Amino acid sequence: MKQKFTVLAAIVALFLVTGIAPAYAGAGIIEISNVRVEAPVIIGSPVMVTWESNGVSEVTLALLRDGKYVKNLIWNIPNTGSVSWTPDSAIQLGNGYQIVVTQSGGSDPYIPAISAKSNKFSIKKLPIRRK
Repeated sequence: MKQKFTVLAAIVALFLVTGIAPAYAGAGIIEISNVRVEAPVIIGSPVMVTWESNGVSEVTLALLRDGKYVKNLIWNIPNTGSVSWTPDSAIQLGNGYQIVVTQSGGSDPYIPAISAKSNKFSIKKLPIRRK
């Protein structure tokens, strides 16, 4: 009983210090953190998205705007800690975008899916250069 209390106390302390809400998966902590999007984000140009994680085998990436779901970008890929994403022309230009990296799979209903968001960024279009 004391060991479970110690693990629970560590999880609560981690949340209070970092704001990251990890899940307890019996053998260890599952977490995703430090999601970063390489700037600038330009329609049609590849962008590197990176994150840190522990205990996660597959991830899904989705695009948010002003905190609301826009669309999934990449589904159920092996968790390598990075992926290249190319924004397509169907995405509206503007501010307030974020990428959320979420743990994929996970059939245990008592272990919630873990996710983390990037900082907000803008999506722009390259200006046309006239000669």
